[in-house]
Amino acid sequence: MEAQKTHILSVLLVDANERLRSLLARRLNALDGFSVVAETASALRGAELAAAYAPDIILFDSPKPGYGAAVCSQIHRASPGSRLVIYSAYLTDADAQEYRQAGASRCLLKGMTLQDLAAELAAVMSCNGRTPK
Repeated sequence: MEAQKTHILSVLLVDANERLRSLLARRLNALDGFSVVAETASALRGAELAAAYAPDIILFDSPKPGYGAAVCSQIHRASPGSRLVIYSAYLTDADAQEYRQAGASRCLLKGMTLQDLAAELAAVMSCNGRTPK
């Protein structure tokens, strides 16, 4: 019987909070099925890294209302094959709709457990058949 290979989902983290970003990177890297390939505090640098790495998932914390959707669109254009997931502490329904129109696959509120976040990230990729086991 042949062993089934697990696809490792590559993740780009874009979050201005260095402590949170670093902690999230360490915790995601410790999980089976995820690898943080790059991280940055700058949304504009995030677009450059998205183009360079073409990660499976871009986990993006919008810096401020109104500005985030424009940058979201720029990041999505830089790596159209990546799934863009907004991960924010403050997210209204109107914000979520704006992000989705700008290319976000999913909008999540910070504060969920790591296991719930991992499940959400896996779910956003499941339509590609690349869910980590």
